[in-house]
Amino acid sequence: MTWDNGDEFAFPVPPFTEPNGEFRWPEMGLTKRELFAAMMMHAMVSRESAGLFTPETTASTAVICADALLRELGSTK
Repeated sequence: MTWDNGDEFAFPVPPFTEPNGEFRWPEMGLTKRELFAAMMMHAMVSRESAGLFTPETTASTAVICADALLRELGSTK
């Protein structure tokens, strides 16, 4: 797997040192791709036409849209 913009964390937190001196790597949570896909799924199911699509179609469309957004954000113009 190659690391790309979509694999970066949506809300990155740098490593830190606890007051007791212990070094910590924080839990990072969702990647940008996962966050964008979840936001697209939310938009799709909140519409009146939500019942027209299967969960599989909704999920695959959301991922396609997330990937398109990441490509657009990564392009230089």
